[in-house]
Amino acid sequence: IMWRNVGIRREAAGLTDAAKQVEFWDRYVSTREFHTVEGWELQNMLLVAQLMIASAQKRTESRGVHYRSDFPETDDDQASHITISLS
Repeated sequence: IMWRNVGIRREAAGLTDAAKQVEFWDRYVSTREFHTVEGWELQNMLLVAQLMIASAQKRTESRGVHYRSDFPETDDDQASHITISLS
Protein backbone atom coordinates (compact mmCIF):
# COMPACT_ATOMS: atom_id res chain seq x y z
CA ILE A 1 0.00 0.00 0.00
CA MET A 2 2.86 2.40 0.76
CA TRP A 3 4.62 1.81 -2.56
CA ARG A 4 1.40 2.01 -4.55
CA ASN A 5 -0.21 5.02 -2.83
CA VAL A 6 2.59 6.88 -1.04
CA GLY A 7 5.48 6.10 -3.38
CA ILE A 8 6.96 8.31 -6.04
CA ARG A 9 3.66 9.37 -7.63
CA ARG A 10 0.98 10.45 -5.16
CA GLU A 11 -2.51 11.92 -5.26
CA ALA A 12 -5.17 12.74 -2.66
CA ALA A 13 -7.39 9.69 -3.19
CA GLY A 14 -4.47 7.26 -2.92
CA LEU A 15 -3.14 8.98 0.19
CA THR A 16 -6.60 8.83 1.78
CA ASP A 17 -6.93 5.14 0.93
CA ALA A 18 -3.49 4.44 2.39
CA ALA A 19 -4.32 6.38 5.56
CA LYS A 20 -7.52 4.38 6.05
CA GLN A 21 -5.80 1.03 5.49
CA VAL A 22 -2.85 1.81 7.78
CA GLU A 23 -5.23 3.09 10.47
CA PHE A 24 -7.25 -0.15 10.18
CA TRP A 25 -4.09 -2.23 10.64
CA ASP A 26 -2.91 0.00 13.48
CA ARG A 27 -6.18 -0.46 15.40
CA TYR A 28 -5.46 -4.20 15.44
CA VAL A 29 -1.74 -3.94 16.18
CA SER A 30 -1.85 -1.11 18.74
CA THR A 31 -4.05 -3.13 21.10
CA ARG A 32 -1.43 -5.90 21.30
CA GLU A 33 1.65 -6.11 23.49
CA PHE A 34 4.61 -7.50 21.60
CA HIS A 35 7.64 -9.21 23.10
CA THR A 36 9.62 -9.76 19.91
CA VAL A 37 11.71 -7.59 17.63
CA GLU A 38 9.33 -8.40 14.76
CA GLY A 39 6.35 -7.11 16.73
CA TRP A 40 8.12 -3.88 17.63
CA GLU A 41 9.21 -3.46 14.02
CA LEU A 42 5.59 -3.85 12.89
CA GLN A 43 4.45 -1.18 15.34
CA ASN A 44 7.25 1.14 14.19
CA MET A 45 6.50 0.54 10.50
CA LEU A 46 2.85 1.47 11.03
CA LEU A 47 3.85 4.61 12.93
CA VAL A 48 6.30 5.68 10.21
CA ALA A 49 3.66 4.96 7.55
CA GLN A 50 1.15 7.19 9.35
CA LEU A 51 3.69 10.01 9.61
CA MET A 52 4.71 9.70 5.95
CA ILE A 53 1.08 9.76 4.80
CA ALA A 54 0.23 12.75 6.98
CA SER A 55 3.19 14.77 5.72
CA ALA A 56 2.46 13.83 2.09
CA GLN A 57 -1.15 14.97 2.55
CA LYS A 58 0.00 18.34 3.90
CA ARG A 59 2.19 19.13 0.89
CA THR A 60 -0.16 20.25 -1.89
CA GLU A 61 2.53 20.73 -4.52
CA SER A 62 5.25 18.77 -6.28
CA ARG A 63 8.80 19.29 -5.00
CA GLY A 64 11.88 17.18 -5.57
CA VAL A 65 11.02 13.49 -5.29
CA HIS A 66 7.59 14.35 -3.84
CA TYR A 67 5.35 14.32 -6.91
CA ARG A 68 1.62 14.93 -6.51
CA SER A 69 -0.23 14.16 -9.74
CA ASP A 70 -3.11 16.33 -8.48
CA PHE A 71 -0.68 19.21 -7.73
CA PRO A 72 2.00 18.89 -10.45
CA GLU A 73 3.47 22.39 -10.04
CA THR A 74 5.95 23.69 -7.47
CA ASP A 75 4.57 26.30 -5.06
CA ASP A 76 7.31 28.55 -3.66
CA ASP A 77 5.07 29.41 -0.68
CA GLN A 78 5.49 25.80 0.44
CA ALA A 79 9.30 25.81 0.21
CA SER A 80 9.76 24.68 3.80
CA HIS A 81 9.97 21.56 5.89
CA ILE A 82 6.78 19.93 7.12
CA THR A 83 6.68 19.00 10.79
CA ILE A 84 4.37 16.27 12.01
CA SER A 85 3.84 15.72 15.75
CA LEU A 86 2.92 12.49 17.46
CA SER A 87 -0.32 12.75 19.40
